[in-house]
Amino acid sequence: MQKLYVGTKSNRELQLIQALDFAKPGDTIVLMPGNYFTPNEPNIFEIEKDVTIVGKTYDCDDVKIFGSFFIKKGASLTIENLTVNYTRDKFNTVMMYDNDHFTAKNVHIKHSVDDNWNPIYAQNSTLSLTNSTISSCNNETQCLSVENCQLYLANNWMDAIYLKSSQCLIKDTTVNVSVTLDYVSTLDFVNLHVNAFNSLDRDEFYVFDDSRVTGKNLHFSSKKPQICVCQSSFTNNIFNDGLENITWYFDEQSNVKADDVTPFTNGLD
Repeated sequence: MQKLYVGTKSNRELQLIQALDFAKPGDTIVLMPGNYFTPNEPNIFEIEKDVTIVGKTYDCDDVKIFGSFFIKKGASLTIENLTVNYTRDKFNTVMMYDNDHFTAKNVHIKHSVDDNWNPIYAQNSTLSLTNSTISSCNNETQCLSVENCQLYLANNWMDAIYLKSSQCLIKDTTVNVSVTLDYVSTLDFVNLHVNAFNSLDRDEFYVFDDSRVTGKNLHFSSKKPQICVCQSSFTNNIFNDGLENITWYFDEQSNVKADDVTPFTNGLD
């Protein structure tokens, strides 16, 4: 394993492309502070081998990559101390489909176009994000959408997330708008803050189709948060904003416990 340094010359974009081409599995690419590619001409990187890309900084805004990472063929990509932003439509900022692995530490992953494409989309893969921010221009779009994946999220700030047939562990994280579980998904969390926008007609939590949520320390920014559970289970101990402010919607097939007590349900339409 070796380190390849990029950004020491004026043609930093070509250096980065060549470093990814020449890197051997397990190598680390170190990026000097600066911008790589431009918002008008972002680049799409296809990752087909295990590689780590690290910004030589502690501030992730010092190293900005305008582009997208498409992880393929069971590869593993780790990024640290940088910002990656895809600035065109009809493409994700990070995507993976086939037993791939993605790790992010101290990064900002953005999708700066107001469309319905997720900043991160994954199928059949494993993801780990810590001390990072994931954001989208469109509040109606999940910034993290996964299917049949395993996730670990710690100390992150991100827009809405959608889990389908996936397993997720969350710790010390803020999620904007809503959290949705579908098709036999599971979520275990400690210290989760759901920062819903009151102007949006959305519940803070959706739990559907034999999914399960188990948590401790749940905080809502909305004055009247709503939780919807359908044929699933939801259990949490310690509601930091007062259990009495929550409106519950769940059916008879669901198992819901709030501080070890089944709350009143308004039913499901």
